[in-house]
Amino acid sequence: MVLGVDANEDLSIHSPESIRQRFWECGLDEAILRRHPPTATHQRNQRNISIDGIFTTSGIPVLAGGYYAFHEFVEADHRALWIDIDTALAHAVATSKITSTCSVVAPLRPLPNGIAAPQPSRRGWICI
Repeated sequence: MVLGVDANEDLSIHSPESIRQRFWECGLDEAILRRHPPTATHQRNQRNISIDGIFTTSGIPVLAGGYYAFHEFVEADHRALWIDIDTALAHAVATSKITSTCSVVAPLRPLPNGIAAPQPSRRGWICI
């Protein structure tokens, strides 16, 4: 699995409440921070805090990854992030076995029309 995230929190931190820790508990790790020190990914950030990242499962062989300069690839207030993966090996690993699954479970809240809709919750991770 490959997951790009604008987390709006420091992705270099592994505290119990951090999104990086929650993803790690589900078998995902931040692919770029494994290779590079934290880098500001939002242009107003003056403290080299990576709030954007690309998370992968262990079955995705990441060959390289990094950050573009601001406005180098896209006109936005965030850097563009990239990773290079070995797709043939990733496919071979993915088809050999499924080692874990992870989903977000959120409590339901009623909408005005009576239909129940998920209510976002950071504590709603289930990993098996």
